[in-house]
Amino acid sequence: FAAVLGGAHGWPWTGSAVAVLAVSVHLVMFEGNRKREAQLVGFIVLLGLAVESLFQQSGVIVYHSPAPIATFPPVWIVAMWLAFATLPNGVLGWLHGRFWLAAFFGAVSGPLTYQAGAALGAAQLNENLLDALGFIGLVWAVAFPLILRMAAISKQ
Repeated sequence: FAAVLGGAHGWPWTGSAVAVLAVSVHLVMFEGNRKREAQLVGFIVLLGLAVESLFQQSGVIVYHSPAPIATFPPVWIVAMWLAFATLPNGVLGWLHGRFWLAAFFGAVSGPLTYQAGAALGAAQLNENLLDALGFIGLVWAVAFPLILRMAAISKQ
């Protein structure tokens, strides 16, 4: 919430700092291979950059905070991906190996989170809302199982 509200109200670095702190704590407290977990976090952040750039370039979403580089998403959305990267080997670890269920969750929860962010004032979804949410759902239906597969590999 700190990242979204920071982005919505002109404080993108505040929410980003909270995300960096949360990931730092996660990596310090992680009981597995920290190097692999850090690599997983890096992979997820890079995937997030690609996904968010795709959403921006396709006109699906417009963020209300400007980014330092126009083709990239704003720092607060990258921070959200950073914080999200702590979940696949944490609270979402029970989804490892359940890729159809992960695809379903991605297809449903992905659009809901973007719609919530837009409702909080951080972004604006394309005026053809059903197409925008459908596209977001499709991307998340592919991305979420991929993320979980990479997380499972990182634990081996």
